[in-house]
Amino acid sequence: MAKWLRVIAAFGLAVLCWEVILSFVSGRSSGYLKLANLGVVARPGTIIEAREGFAVSHINSHYTRGAEFDIEDKSKQRVLVLGDSYSMAAQVSEEETFERVTESLFAGHGQSNVQVINAGQFGKGPAYYLSYGKGWADWLQPQFVVIQLNEGDFTSDFYDKGKDAYVKRSGNELSIALNPKKQSRFANLLPRLSILTRAEYIWQEHTGSGKPASAKKKTPPSSFAEEARWFMQ
Repeated sequence: MAKWLRVIAAFGLAVLCWEVILSFVSGRSSGYLKLANLGVVARPGTIIEAREGFAVSHINSHYTRGAEFDIEDKSKQRVLVLGDSYSMAAQVSEEETFERVTESLFAGHGQSNVQVINAGQFGKGPAYYLSYGKGWADWLQPQFVVIQLNEGDFTSDFYDKGKDAYVKRSGNELSIALNPKKQSRFANLLPRLSILTRAEYIWQEHTGSGKPASAKKKTPPSSFAEEARWFMQ
């Protein structure tokens, strides 16, 4: 009996040590939710995305990064920032994100009543902002909305069917399509705490295996003016 207890204790200690090692080299998150008005969003709680950086991102009850806040607080001039991982900025600490730096700049000019909300979500693109931007605005009631965009939004994300929302073309017509498989897959994703699951992520990251088709290198179009005009309209 004592022998088996020592074996079990040794195994438990090994698993604990392995979890600690993986926490520094692999991603973990609190999971994702699928909401009718916001689409697929990070579940409230703490999310760590080591593949994007080693800072800890705290997801509040409003599905945004940062401290809790009161939606009904009318003393704040609220600015909502929609974007992808560039906006969420898991590579840096909370104080170094665009949103907190912007708040500090306003405060430095005597406007301490400005609240900048970081609604950045991993893997989003133009079709997502068009599909769910109004839902975010209705939910958080901002006075201003800022959408973070970069060239990749139009050269790679725009038509990417691997996204939960993408743009499809029929002749000269462009329209938004939702990806139900993408949404349902993330709807009830469990926290990535399993040593086997996270070991698999490490293997994929270092060997390049198991990447989805959407992650393959693509040749960007020579111009994305049409896509940008359509999005702005």
